[in-house]
Amino acid sequence: MREIGLEERKKLQLDILANVASFCERHGITYFLSSGTLIGAVRHQGYIPWDDDIDIMMPRPDYERFAKEYHSDIYEFMDMNKDVAFPYVLAKVVDTRTRLQEAGRKYERMGVHVDVFPLDGLPSGLFSCKWHLFLLGRLIYARSIKNIVIKDCRNRFKQICYAVYKIFLRLFSQKWLTEKILRLQMKYNWQTAEYVSSLGSSTERVRGKKEWFEKGIRTAFEEYYFQIPIGYDSWLRLIYGDYMKLPPEEKRVIGHGFEAYMVD
Repeated sequence: MREIGLEERKKLQLDILANVASFCERHGITYFLSSGTLIGAVRHQGYIPWDDDIDIMMPRPDYERFAKEYHSDIYEFMDMNKDVAFPYVLAKVVDTRTRLQEAGRKYERMGVHVDVFPLDGLPSGLFSCKWHLFLLGRLIYARSIKNIVIKDCRNRFKQICYAVYKIFLRLFSQKWLTEKILRLQMKYNWQTAEYVSSLGSSTERVRGKKEWFEKGIRTAFEEYYFQIPIGYDSWLRLIYGDYMKLPPEEKRVIGHGFEAYMVD
């Protein structure tokens, strides 16, 4: 296998995004740029210079359609609903010509990818919403720990804590945790919900208004144009505060530990 450098990996990710966006637009499936990719589109008209991944989100009905209908000769949609061994709560569209190694995670079929987050409905009441997000957060964390490769963790104290937690988590199968998370994520109907959230995300598991995602705006990202939600400013400020302000230079670092390879 040939190792893939950062710039080549970003180009492969952008190709996946262009393919996904084209498919969605041809089939009437709603998608939006998400997380750092959304900030990048608004602030930089492309990648955040120190970012190295691409994120998109889809309202649950569109996500389910995409999961069933998407097809490509070289890209594959993967999520925990299709494969209970899949170690992530979010979904990914993967370039099957590549392989990706990530510290702390082991999934043999993983390759260079774009992350796909479903947007789900929330209960209307503030307390009910907070309790719903708390329960989901605990279950998602438990499933994440269950899939961690302890030896890849450099911190000895964390290794011990994870080992103890993983012993406790033997009481709950991967299948049970997956089914419980999926049921909770889809408990509140998107069509009737007033508030929604990106429930597969660790940073964007917050209470946003559905009206922010009812329309899209075509926005430049690198050499393409992609959809961002009409309420992008309200959504980003809710999560990141003043997202247009650049972080201090010492925080402008790539946060993911990937090694990518092209399969011969």
